[in-house]
Amino acid sequence: DHDDDHAHGHDHGHDHGEYNPHIWLDPKRAIQQVENIRDGLITHDPEGEAEYTANAAAYIEQLRDLDADISNALEPYGGETFIVFHDFAPYFAESYNLESDFLVDIPESNPSPGDVQRISEQVAKTNLKTLLAEPQAGQETFSALARDLDINVSIFSPVAVAFGPEDMEPEAYLTMMRENLANLQSAFAGSAQSWWELERPELARVSH
Repeated sequence: DHDDDHAHGHDHGHDHGEYNPHIWLDPKRAIQQVENIRDGLITHDPEGEAEYTANAAAYIEQLRDLDADISNALEPYGGETFIVFHDFAPYFAESYNLESDFLVDIPESNPSPGDVQRISEQVAKTNLKTLLAEPQAGQETFSALARDLDINVSIFSPVAVAFGPEDMEPEAYLTMMRENLANLQSAFAGSAQSWWELERPELARVSH
């Protein structure tokens, strides 16, 4: 029952539907997804129950460790705001006592002047030093905005796109979420290095 999983966060005239689908970005909810998958597999293949149960238990243990690590690492930043490109982070933010904001509702959208103004005001209000783009979206848009605001751009993955076979492995989620954690910690600490300084040297600028 996901009735408690209504989309949380801000209402800026965008509409992700009645529910925000990105529940997997909260490891606690990811555990529930693993349990649901396990139960579904057992229903359709009772003979494999022992294997499905063991595999699920092992992965759930890793998810619990991940959740504990994220919780401990982000505890000092409770109540702070981070800004991502599109509206995929409300469950993650809620789970770790953070606030999330976003430029556009879905990654295919182009930001309106009102969207840009809203984020600019949020940056000024919260003294943010870093915007969080995605591996597959928002980098160029956020780069232009970040230059105007004299802040950095880092990466926070919605863990929704597979770039290769390795991204389909169960360990890929754990790896990407730990990378997200490291980037978010750096963003909050004001020590994030902009993605263009790492991957697009032609866009590099003098850091501040």
